[in-house]
Amino acid sequence: MDRSLTGAVLIGVILLFRRIGRNLVPKRIICMLWTAAALYLLLPIQIPSPINIYALFSGNPAGAGRKIVRSVQSGIQLRAGETAELARTAEKAVGGDPLQLLYILVCGGIGLWLLTAFCIGMLRLHRGSPVRHPYLSKWQAQYPLRRPLQILCSTHISVPVSGGLLFPVILLPEDCEKCSDSELECILTHEYIHICGFDPLWKLLYSACLCLYWFHPAVWIMVLLAGRDTEYACDEAVLATGICSKDYGASLIRMELRKAAGPILVNSFTAGGLLKRVNRICADRGRQFWTWSAGLLAAVGILAVFATGPATAASVPISENVSFFNAAEQLEPAKQIGIPTEKIGSGYRYETELRQMNALGESVPAFDVYSGFLFLGERIALNDTQIEEAMRELTETFHPHLLRVTESGDCYKVRVYDFPAANGDGS
Repeated sequence: MDRSLTGAVLIGVILLFRRIGRNLVPKRIICMLWTAAALYLLLPIQIPSPINIYALFSGNPAGAGRKIVRSVQSGIQLRAGETAELARTAEKAVGGDPLQLLYILVCGGIGLWLLTAFCIGMLRLHRGSPVRHPYLSKWQAQYPLRRPLQILCSTHISVPVSGGLLFPVILLPEDCEKCSDSELECILTHEYIHICGFDPLWKLLYSACLCLYWFHPAVWIMVLLAGRDTEYACDEAVLATGICSKDYGASLIRMELRKAAGPILVNSFTAGGLLKRVNRICADRGRQFWTWSAGLLAAVGILAVFATGPATAASVPISENVSFFNAAEQLEPAKQIGIPTEKIGSGYRYETELRQMNALGESVPAFDVYSGFLFLGERIALNDTQIEEAMRELTETFHPHLLRVTESGDCYKVRVYDFPAANGDGS
């Protein structure tokens, strides 16, 4: 749920940026933003940033947007709270929760449909016959590729398409031998740029987003516009090679007149809205260095503010300061004192107060391993029916990174902590 909401915000910001810079910002930069948004939705990691928007608008330094995290040496933080939530979701689904079962069934259905379409498309791509055109060898010498590129033709398509990652294929209509040299150059260069930019891989990435976020309208908008912007970006790159815009626009129009349905999850020469593409091609004056620089700077700023996590005060793994109990170790004590099991996660610690004997033979509290953490607040002298309310109250007030439930004699106490401050002070 957290990624769904913050992902929608990120998509909305990209849409606004796309609208404002529609005639200035190179479309390849917009495509990079769409790819970053898809990765943000799919990967359970986040990079800490001091200018994260959710930390800036949080009233507490700990921040409502700051989750229970485990820092790793690379600086990327795995969101343990979200991972635990996914595990609980899967457990509920196995247990027969109707909504969770429906979600998994729809995800599986969409995934199976897209996988089948992808396999059919790859079979069609590789079942063509060799192209015999006198200009082909000249074009291949001008546009080399490290991966083995096949250029084939087929009777099953009416417009050029391309696909494949390790073994890419450009598939042309059967009558491509009738095309002029300039028209064939426009077609092959466009599909070549798709392959060089690994656009088939990004299509698979967007498809994975649709499988997991099929209920999310913003994700459908993202996938639709990402495909369109990919075509615009290829058009800009084709014109940057020196191909005449009039010849390129004319090639698009001629191919559109013979367009028919083709395999999905591949790139098509006439995809992306013909009228807008031709208008953009005719109005294209190239992209200056300053537009690329300003666009990249703005894109980095958007990702730093909206696609990162709050920066934390701890710069070393939590495990170096304190060991956490896992869920299995906490399950039984939690049941005994009445804490709902769904509230037990890697950030909650249930323990019995440790005591040791002093020189006088008196029982005194043992050394507190949490002394290096910043103590935020506590509720003491609680009975077993008051623990849940105390946990909720302290969590809503302080947004802590660590919550302790300690049994001391016949009563309990709940304490909350933040990460250690930079100067190492704690209480």
